[in-house]
Amino acid sequence: MTFDGDIHVFRTFPHMHSYGKELWTTLYDDVANTSKVISYKQFWNFHFQDTLMELNVTIKPNDWLSTHCVYDVSSPFLFHSLLGTDMSIFPIGS
Repeated sequence: MTFDGDIHVFRTFPHMHSYGKELWTTLYDDVANTSKVISYKQFWNFHFQDTLMELNVTIKPNDWLSTHCVYDVSSPFLFHSLLGTDMSIFPIGS
């Protein structure tokens, strides 16, 4: 996705399904060649999800985001479960 101006992010809702254990999103500044973790959920619990209201980040036109997800698939992976499959997303509010 490309854009012409800054995007101010004030809210995020990191989300994974039941096999998720940890997730974080990193903001990369392509111009300054720096990176910063902007959201981190060390102990993910599908049954206790919250919206991180305290996020206050500006994304500039050449910046990019990378979301990292850790799963525990040591138990049998049930494709026929209610959720159908496992996934992770990092929606933002701007």
